[in-house]
Amino acid sequence: MDPNLKLLLSKKNLASFLIVGILVLAVPFGVNLASQRQSFNSNAAGKNEVAINTNTEISLTTDNNLVSVGQSFQVNINLHSTQPTRQTNVVVSYDPDLLAIVPQNNNMPVGGNVVYERYPINRLDSRNGRIVLSGVSAETIGVVNNGPIGSINFVAKTPGTAKISLDFTPGSTIDSYVIDFKSGNNILDRVQNLTVNIIK
Repeated sequence: MDPNLKLLLSKKNLASFLIVGILVLAVPFGVNLASQRQSFNSNAAGKNEVAINTNTEISLTTDNNLVSVGQSFQVNINLHSTQPTRQTNVVVSYDPDLLAIVPQNNNMPVGGNVVYERYPINRLDSRNGRIVLSGVSAETIGVVNNGPIGSINFVAKTPGTAKISLDFTPGSTIDSYVIDFKSGNNILDRVQNLTVNIIK
């Protein structure tokens, strides 16, 4: 065989071996890079799914946890939030066999509504023991509140343990919720309910 041809073939073989070697080294590196990228994306997506705790709370409080039949007592609806809020919706449930509502101004079930500029909903369903209150801010910066947004006057009807509770589904706006002024998201994290003992 011609020495020049033999040299040319040797050079071709060497080049082929080099290409194959590069491919062998490159494939695992590419797989590892893709795996790392996928892991990064998964972690990023997981972080986006984590809800930010704003420590926003609605609570029910009273000065009288022990009352007699026929006695009236007041329950405050409190909003605690460090974020400016656009709207608060409150759904209160109680046992109509044990408690009755004493209407306040304009025959409304909830009074003392001074935090928000408008309260378009202030409704009582006495048969089912349900109160719905909705306050809306007209301010351009929202409302930051750490106290009562309204009060309910109850009267005890018969002895028993009366539970007064806030209907709350985390992350939902079907019952009690608080809307952040900037984002428009529901930021209500938790609620605190109330128990009143009624004696003869």
